[in-house]
Amino acid sequence: KMKDKEFKIRVRNPKESAEIQRILFKLGYCWGLKQKKVQYTNKVGLFFDIEDYSITHTEDLGWFKEYGDKEITLTKLKSKAFQTYLKRLMILHNLE
Repeated sequence: KMKDKEFKIRVRNPKESAEIQRILFKLGYCWGLKQKKVQYTNKVGLFFDIEDYSITHTEDLGWFKEYGDKEITLTKLKSKAFQTYLKRLMILHNLE
């Protein structure tokens, strides 16, 4: 079993949220009902899950901090190395 299945990323402002969402869309993630439209840009945290390629959000910073997903930064999300790692995880998960 893989340990990295769910990730979270702290959002500083709406512009940053839009950038994070666009990167996640390119990697195959989407909001419910397969939506790939930038939305919820005022939320403090975004979550993404390699099991179902979903993106979810929270406006509760306390809950964001407590929730057990692996936290990453926008800088890390933008890195080619991390994106390659994510794609590998997604492929491995589909083989399980």
